[in-house]
Amino acid sequence: MTSILANDIMLDELIVDLHDLCMGVSEYNDCIEVCCLYGISFEDSESRMHFMRAYEEMDYTTRKWENRGFSDKEIHPRAEIKPVKKVKIGRNDPCPCGSGKKYKKCCGR
Repeated sequence: MTSILANDIMLDELIVDLHDLCMGVSEYNDCIEVCCLYGISFEDSESRMHFMRAYEEMDYTTRKWENRGFSDKEIHPRAEIKPVKKVKIGRNDPCPCGSGKKYKKCCGR
């Protein structure tokens, strides 16, 4: 990522502008446009994606007017992926297909 940000004041202004985008209803392309206004360009798609992930996390944790002062994280927490436990079916257990037969006489063959 290259930039012509001359000083800390311009960096602070960029952060404020990005934060303001997060507080309102905006698209991710608006974020890229703001970066272009400050002279920030991305060399490759990987650096752009890294920046967009950071912006997405900032957007997810920023309190918003549309959420009555809550962040998206507080309203819609991201679902944790839990591993699914595989249930072992015994030979004499009823078959899970619903036929009513024992597993060993139905799908267990």
